[in-house]
Amino acid sequence: MKYKDLRKIFHISADKANAAFEERIASEDALRLALTIGGNDAFCLVNSEEYQLIVRAERLDKEINRLVAELPGKAIEQYTINCLIDELVLTNEIEGVNSSRREIGEILDRLERSDRRGRFQGIAEKYLALQRGEDIALTTCADVRKVYDDLVLDEVVARNPKNAPDGTYFRSSGVDVLDATQNPYTMASNRKTSSFRS
Repeated sequence: MKYKDLRKIFHISADKANAAFEERIASEDALRLALTIGGNDAFCLVNSEEYQLIVRAERLDKEINRLVAELPGKAIEQYTINCLIDELVLTNEIEGVNSSRREIGEILDRLERSDRRGRFQGIAEKYLALQRGEDIALTTCADVRKVYDDLVLDEVVARNPKNAPDGTYFRSSGVDVLDATQNPYTMASNRKTSSFRS
């Protein structure tokens, strides 16, 4: 049965909302919080099925880490690079940007030689920095803008100077991420992606 928000139930019937509240807060899946909202005890429901999936994922993660510890460093490095290449190609595909595994691989090779030319070099550099465990500050809007500048600003401006951010940190008006058909990219829930404004 689909979960109904207590506020929606309240608009139908206050008695039904109160009964639903009492049933939910008494549930084994209820996690009581040490605060009140509108005079009522606050709680959240932990979805048992999702919780079991989280536990399973954590166990798999431990098993993967155990297996990784047995591998030679070169095998881990090669696997990580393959995952990075796949991630970049898939991300580009979502945005309708043509790229190939070979092209991304060549960029990574150039970066190893400190050659910073070519498409996608900014994003490849950030992925490699994360892989090396480097800290990337994301505390302020200025930090986020620096990451944007490092990742894609040169390519955005080279493609169309009008697309450069025109606000203090971001754009002065809302924007959408477009898919390959130039329509706003939507998530599975069919919601538009968030727009950033400065």
